[in-house]
Amino acid sequence: MVSFRKGLGDRNKLFQKSLASLLWYTTYPFELILIDNTENNRGLGMARNEGASRAIGEYVVFTDDDIFFKKGWLEECIKLVNMGTKYMATPVIQHRVGKWELSRVNGYRQNYRTGSNCMVMRMSSYDLVGPFQNKSVPTDGMNYADRIARAGYTFLLPNESLAFDMAPKVHSYGDQHNPWKR
Repeated sequence: MVSFRKGLGDRNKLFQKSLASLLWYTTYPFELILIDNTENNRGLGMARNEGASRAIGEYVVFTDDDIFFKKGWLEECIKLVNMGTKYMATPVIQHRVGKWELSRVNGYRQNYRTGSNCMVMRMSSYDLVGPFQNKSVPTDGMNYADRIARAGYTFLLPNESLAFDMAPKVHSYGDQHNPWKR
C-alpha cells in the first residue's frame, strides 16, 4: 500500500485537475491523505509531516497540488525505489535535473537533489531522514533534498517524465511538454 500526502492550498482548479489525474492514472493500491496546508497557517512542511504521521503504507508519496500524473507513474517509481535500499524516486523530470545528475543505475538517471514537488519513498526512509521543516516552499523542499543526500539516499528518475509540474510559473521546457494544457 502507498500513502499519499497531497496538499490542498488555495489553488483549487489546479488541485482538482491534479487529483483527477492521480485517481485516473494510479492503479497501484493506495490510501489518499489530503491535508490543507493553508488551514491555521501551517506550512507545507507541517502538512507533509502530518500526512506521514497518518500514513499506514509501506511507501509514502509526497506530492503537491499542481502535479499531473501519467499512466503507470507509481508502478515505475515503486520499481525504482525497490532497486536498492538507499533509493527514492520522482516521476517529475525537471529542467534542472542534469545539474545534479550523478550517474546511471541500470539505465536510469541517478540524481542527488530533486523530487521536492513529488517524492516516492519507503516509509522507513522518511523515518530515517526525519520530518520536513515547518516552512513553506520553495526552500524547505531543497533543504529536505539536502538532508536526503546527507542520509546517503539518491533519487532514481524514470527514462521519461511520468508526471508534470503545472504550477502557474514560467518553466524553461515550455508548454509543449504539458499534455493537459487546454
